[in-house]
Amino acid sequence: MRTDDIPVLIGQTGFVKGNRWSLTQEEILIGRDGTCEIIVNDKTVSRKHVRIYRANEHWMVEDLSKNGTHLNDVLLKSPEVLQDGDIITVATAAKFAFIGSEATVPLAFDAGVGGRLRLDVESRKVWINNIELDPPLSIAQFRLVELLYHNMGRVCTRDEVVAVVWPESAGHGGVSEQSVDALVRRVRDRLAELDAETQYIVTIRGHGFRLDNPL
Repeated sequence: MRTDDIPVLIGQTGFVKGNRWSLTQEEILIGRDGTCEIIVNDKTVSRKHVRIYRANEHWMVEDLSKNGTHLNDVLLKSPEVLQDGDIITVATAAKFAFIGSEATVPLAFDAGVGGRLRLDVESRKVWINNIELDPPLSIAQFRLVELLYHNMGRVCTRDEVVAVVWPESAGHGGVSEQSVDALVRRVRDRLAELDAETQYIVTIRGHGFRLDNPL
């Protein structure tokens, strides 16, 4: 398969708006679980909600959830073949556009989320003012930034942070507040390497954390 023939998913609404994922794997999962390739942290979304996979020459979409997945506003009852321009709606939380080839991505889909800080989920890269953060963030650090980035302007609770950053901790005694605070401090320090004047991650005492991303 040529590079420009690789299909892409582009987030249209909610937590995923402006992000894009190239389908370079044979299968990807969308859901709340931290092991999913695309994480949508919303209570209406199942831990593993949607499966997108390659079957011979076609890409398929399969609903794995309790709250449902729609393809072009029709409820999925069995796996369906994806066509260029199809819209996948995950519960009530997020919509994705399926574009059959990188070469045909409409410019309107490629605008991204505005602000000084940008991230690319697929490559796990972070930029501030178009300068790439190097070395890259650790897995835990990137998961935190990704969660806050997809919830721009909304306060994410400590429980949400733990569920996304440390999914393996569920049912095993949890993660301490000190661990969460230490992670936030480390990420702030890393972002300050490129922009020491802006505090991107704001602590809302008694509630959680919010990402501020000025233009």
